[in-house]
Amino acid sequence: MVADGKTLAYKRFDAQDEIIVLFNLESTHLNFTLLINSTWVDLLTNKQIKGTSLVLKPFTAAILKKSE
Repeated sequence: MVADGKTLAYKRFDAQDEIIVLFNLESTHLNFTLLINSTWVDLLTNKQIKGTSLVLKPFTAAILKKSE
C-alpha cells in the first residue's frame, strides 16, 4: 500500500487474479504509474486501460483487474 497526501494505491492478488485499487482525493488530475505494462479492466466503469499509466480525475477512484 502506498499513501501520499490524499492519494492511496494498493494491490491484491492471488494465483489467478491481480487487482489494483487507486484513489485520487486531490482537487487536481493525478497520473498513476502502473508497474506492469498490461491490459486492465476498470471494474467501476468497465473500460479497458492499456499501458503503464492512468490519469484519474479529482475525487475519483479506479479498481483495475488485470485482463488475460
